[in-house]
Amino acid sequence: MSSFFLSPFLSQKVSAAMKKSILLGSLLLFPAFLSGQNLSPSFWLQRKAGPKVLKAMDLSQGTLQRLNLPKGLPFVFRVRVSLDGNLRWLALRRYSMRSSHYKLLVSDARGTHEVPAGPSRTYRGNVEGQPGSMVAASLVDGTLTGAVLLENGKVFGIQPAKPMDKSLSADQHLVYRDKDLRIPAVRCGVQGLGIAPVRGGNAVPTAYKVAELAIDADYDYYRRYGSSVSRTQTQVQSIMNVVDGIYKRDVGIGYKITKILIHTTRFYTATSDIRTRLNQFRSKWNSSYSGIKRDMAHNFTGVGSFSGIVGVAYVGVVCSLGSAYGSSKAFHSSITTNAGLVSHEMGHNWGAGHCDSQGSDCKIMCSRLGGCGRSLRGFGKASQKVIVNFRNSRNCLDDSAPPTLSSLNPKTVQVLGGSTVTLFGTGLSTINELDVGSKSVSFQVVSDSQVRFTPPTPTVLGPVLVKVKNSKGFSNALSMTYVATQPPKLKASSIGYPNFVPIDYTVGANPKGIFVLLISPSKTTIPFLGGNLLKNFLILTAGGLDSLGLAKHSVPYSVALKQVNLYSQAVIFSGFQFAGLTNITTTLAY
Repeated sequence: MSSFFLSPFLSQKVSAAMKKSILLGSLLLFPAFLSGQNLSPSFWLQRKAGPKVLKAMDLSQGTLQRLNLPKGLPFVFRVRVSLDGNLRWLALRRYSMRSSHYKLLVSDARGTHEVPAGPSRTYRGNVEGQPGSMVAASLVDGTLTGAVLLENGKVFGIQPAKPMDKSLSADQHLVYRDKDLRIPAVRCGVQGLGIAPVRGGNAVPTAYKVAELAIDADYDYYRRYGSSVSRTQTQVQSIMNVVDGIYKRDVGIGYKITKILIHTTRFYTATSDIRTRLNQFRSKWNSSYSGIKRDMAHNFTGVGSFSGIVGVAYVGVVCSLGSAYGSSKAFHSSITTNAGLVSHEMGHNWGAGHCDSQGSDCKIMCSRLGGCGRSLRGFGKASQKVIVNFRNSRNCLDDSAPPTLSSLNPKTVQVLGGSTVTLFGTGLSTINELDVGSKSVSFQVVSDSQVRFTPPTPTVLGPVLVKVKNSKGFSNALSMTYVATQPPKLKASSIGYPNFVPIDYTVGANPKGIFVLLISPSKTTIPFLGGNLLKNFLILTAGGLDSLGLAKHSVPYSVALKQVNLYSQAVIFSGFQFAGLTNITTTLAY
């Protein structure tokens, strides 16, 4: 088939008529392409969750979805998820709640000692095309656990399904609405604290404060997570990632975790009463761990069952280290329920009482978990006013200031290079926005002095200004320069779902050139003008590159291509001259 390509494009530019004839020829050859393929049975992307999974989660309904997740811990990634039947992109970036002096501590028969913490696995982001949305998730061994909060009040949970049904594959995830959870009749143990009508103050925070948080996971909690220090740390940080997102959005409070202390042997006297555990926690930490840096501390306990009283905390105590404590049975099967519970108990620490009289606007501070309007999405207006006013009265919290940028590396990036750029400066752990020219982009906070990001597609080649922002304002700006993509490069979706999700291509090379996009069922190549060209190819399309040297193409694949590996490559021309070959990409069409 390669001779079908060579002569026309070495001798002339691509005309509309020629492009049409090439595509027609490709369609005629398409059956031959399919005939040699070993096609598999039908393959699903989404289906209703079965009784076994629903029972394990105490859910009335939910869906099982195959998520195409990255390997490792990339700085940024996107994943497609169906929310209420609507296909959405979740855009996520690495986000760590760990303070600059974070340590993972273990308490065992030898005493208390530090152990390796491993990398942070938490991410933060949004639903593309959904203003006001927030996503907080953790990426662990190729699975995603997290919560999606939409501006309209809807809350979705996403969790790997295999722990609920061992017969399922690792890529299958349960996606559910929090309103479909059958939350048992559980309640908070703080008594007699209603919210009186609040006058003055502002429900919307006007500044951003940072509270340092220490966390204690007792022996009972450790045992619930396989007696694994790593799993226990991951569970705690996954929950706190959602909690932190809610507090930042609703009341302008961010958390930095200074220490997580995990007890791998019995430290507190055995009990099934969480109120007793809170008193033990306070007494032990005041006597044994007073030196741990913190503004408040929280105990994740595994005592008893998830019934009756599931949380308790002291009220209005942040910065009062002798009493700034709370305890939660954060071991429900749902991450949204656990995050709602911990947010509630910490709300007491910030001075908020129960708000049942507020009805559906009570939300998280309802005395019955999810009982007032069944919403764990955030704080109601009355609770927000109380928490913000109390926050403003505290003197132990860190005040954020505008960040400062000192340098960036690299200073020059290719349009389709996929480079990661590192910004250096001060106050970078507090930023909530990073702008490249007029575009806001996702970013990963490495430390207070480093932030990483992937440059977006520019509008023109040449220099552009990069700056960051926190609640206090913008930083100074630094210059970064975009150049054309050389050598030529091709990006393609790693996976596609016939009749559902197309395969997207992006070609990058010198501006105003011509590209020819090829596809093959085999990765076999032949030598061609100093490079390696796919041998048995079909031509998908051909066209011109824009002023940035970019071209995009989307291919809707036939259902006949299920579970076929497809290999793609682009050939680049400049005027009448051959200008190069791109890399070869691989796509699995499910």
